[in-house]
Amino acid sequence: MQIDSLHHAGLSVSDFDAAVAWWGTHFGFTLLAEWGDDGLRMGLIGKNGIHVELFCAQGAAPGPDEAKGVGQSMGQRGWKHLAFAVPDLAAATEDLRAAGVPVLVEPVRDAPPGYSYAFFRDPDGNHVELVELP
Repeated sequence: MQIDSLHHAGLSVSDFDAAVAWWGTHFGFTLLAEWGDDGLRMGLIGKNGIHVELFCAQGAAPGPDEAKGVGQSMGQRGWKHLAFAVPDLAAATEDLRAAGVPVLVEPVRDAPPGYSYAFFRDPDGNHVELVELP
């Protein structure tokens, strides 16, 4: 089987409009499409060929990693985070910090497997990693 690229990642959120606004404000994503009904609102946000599908189900329970740190969440199976490459990790970290985005892991330089990274948390507790490649 040939795989050409990653099309999108899916993310459950508690408030669709707030999530679209948060991802737009902090990462520059725009709402590309929206669908669903009263019980499940869905949409696709994107930027520069990167897509994230948002799911907002009424009454959805919090995810298991919501209150855990990055290292603690590794003790449970399942997807752990979204990671985005950035050209300047220090500048991106300071921009997010200044905007009030929680920093879970301060920038780690030249970590295995050869890049630098930092972790953040979105309003629903989902972990977001920024990676600076060498």
